[in-house]
Amino acid sequence: MSNLKTKRNKMETMNYKTIRKVVCRCMTGMLLLAAVSCDGTMEDSLRYNYPASGSNYDSGHVLLIVMDGAAGRSVQSARNADKTPNLKTMIAHAMYTDYGLADGTNKLVNDEQMTGARGWANLMTGNTAHGIKTETQLEQAGTVDNFLSRLVDAGASVSMYAASNRFHAAFSSDDMNAPELVGGDEAVKEHVLEELQLPQTSDLVVAQFKGVVDAADGIFYKDNGDPTEDVSNAIGKLDSYIGEFWNALKERPGYTRERWLIIVTSNYGGSCSSMESPATHYDDRTRNTFTLMYNPNLESTVQVTPGNSALAYTFYTPAYSYDNRYPNPTTYAESARLGNLEMGEFVFDPTTKEIAPITIQFFLRASTLGSQKYVIMSKSTDMNEDNKEANGWFFHFNQDNSNRRICFGFGDKRAIFQTQNENVLDLDWREWHVVTLTLEPDPKKKVNTLLTIYLDGKLNNSSSQTNANMVKWYAATPSLATSKQAPLRIGGTENRDSQNTQRNTKGQQSKNYMYVSNLQIYNKALTAEEVELYAGKNQLHKLADAYPLWDNLVGYWPCDLEEDQLEPIMKNYAKDNKENDDSDDFVIDRGVANAWTSGSEVSSGMHPIPESDITYYSKTFNTVDVSRQVFSWLGKTVRWDWNMEGKAWKLTYTQLSDENN
Repeated sequence: MSNLKTKRNKMETMNYKTIRKVVCRCMTGMLLLAAVSCDGTMEDSLRYNYPASGSNYDSGHVLLIVMDGAAGRSVQSARNADKTPNLKTMIAHAMYTDYGLADGTNKLVNDEQMTGARGWANLMTGNTAHGIKTETQLEQAGTVDNFLSRLVDAGASVSMYAASNRFHAAFSSDDMNAPELVGGDEAVKEHVLEELQLPQTSDLVVAQFKGVVDAADGIFYKDNGDPTEDVSNAIGKLDSYIGEFWNALKERPGYTRERWLIIVTSNYGGSCSSMESPATHYDDRTRNTFTLMYNPNLESTVQVTPGNSALAYTFYTPAYSYDNRYPNPTTYAESARLGNLEMGEFVFDPTTKEIAPITIQFFLRASTLGSQKYVIMSKSTDMNEDNKEANGWFFHFNQDNSNRRICFGFGDKRAIFQTQNENVLDLDWREWHVVTLTLEPDPKKKVNTLLTIYLDGKLNNSSSQTNANMVKWYAATPSLATSKQAPLRIGGTENRDSQNTQRNTKGQQSKNYMYVSNLQIYNKALTAEEVELYAGKNQLHKLADAYPLWDNLVGYWPCDLEEDQLEPIMKNYAKDNKENDDSDDFVIDRGVANAWTSGSEVSSGMHPIPESDITYYSKTFNTVDVSRQVFSWLGKTVRWDWNMEGKAWKLTYTQLSDENN
């Protein structure tokens, strides 16, 4: 009986629809007849300036809603206060995030904040290379190449309704339906509703609102970081507009077949005058955006901000070792030679004997818990302590199971001082760790030099030595060769045989390997606070001017980049390194080019910059993704020469949704 009842209901529905179509056609014919028979001319109330649809019902339509200045966390706050009932309901069939990024790059430097103009440009061009940061630059750029025009060129139709005159001037063109509007957000709402009630709409309908920015009037956040009440209320008002659009779409006879994707996003998170320097872009309120992609057939998927624990240190690094039996090893790289003989040299004032402040920092790892007594790094022609020809400096392992430490040799002193408490710290050299050494005039004793060593950013040991001894030790026999004639080396010394005469490194064989990366030389002694804050960060050249110590970094070799092993040359990425000067590049001059190790791991001492993980800032929506998603939904091809940086997200579908039941 239930099956018969269902069939009867379906028949009644079909008959009702058939009757409604016949009645509508009859009414239309009567109206046309009346128009022809009347003496006066009937005013045509229909609009004909909408481009013909370039896609059939099966290829989809998009409604893109841009809420200027609506930070993701501001939308989240309004949602929690029950001010956005429509967005809250749409989440049941949407992929969304409160932690999207208006800009996932480091093209904003120092104290620059994200701006609404740059947010527009990122969103509408699909890349961040346009150079626009301010409204003045946007205005000077005139009409900006954007994805709307490219969609039209690809055969799609576009309507754009903008509350902001600047937005309209920058991104509209004659080949789309983009009337200039007067009346702000209310006018945008009315025009969008008008189009959504037409039998045929454009493939893409864009609605740009500025109500949140107007309501904020420059103040988007309270002192505690929460959005202001005015901002929350403005987001609530836009939510009511979104509800009207949503209802208008659901009333369309072909709504299901038209496959509408509703995208709600924002251009930036609004200005924040009290914001301190954020740890990552996800902590930057000005970059924080809300993005929602809704279709009744989608499963609910939320994107949360990734934690720093999600970052792993990725490396492609030479394997260094030492074996006194084999002058020309064939299974590992023994040393990396640098041509610039000045790099890494300690400089003393000839009058006061004071040493010029310097910091040497590098990442270190071994293939075993400790390591053999290998030289890690040096700037010395000879370390032969017995005949006092030693000069310069060197780091070396002095490890065994009961006494694990790293020594710093200085001139004819094989260990002027060393790390301590490694056994107490339970330091495992099979993981990456950071070694930092600073030398500077002792602030407590002017005639002394203060040496300080840190492990993983934490103070480990220090030693104060007289300037006179430092000078004497550094070049034990000034009449002989000095460290000024030796290159800086990783994994060995200039005089290979001297390792066999050094008490701590004599007679060693290749029983394991060590790996050195991210060698940094600064022209200042970093403070304890700076060491703690920045030790363990990698690929500093990607931060460039956004890294506060960039101007002090006179030498920087990542030594962990995949492209390094192709030469094999490890380039100096420091600011002042000349582009065509290869004297600052390390060249692996012993061993074989394929003696490299690679991997990706989480180590407690490593704090990789998010930029070194190319996926970190793309774990949630970036606004540059929106254009790519629109192209994908409309079935249009993206050309490689457009340099669109974003990606189209894989959406998860359900078989049925509430709207289809």
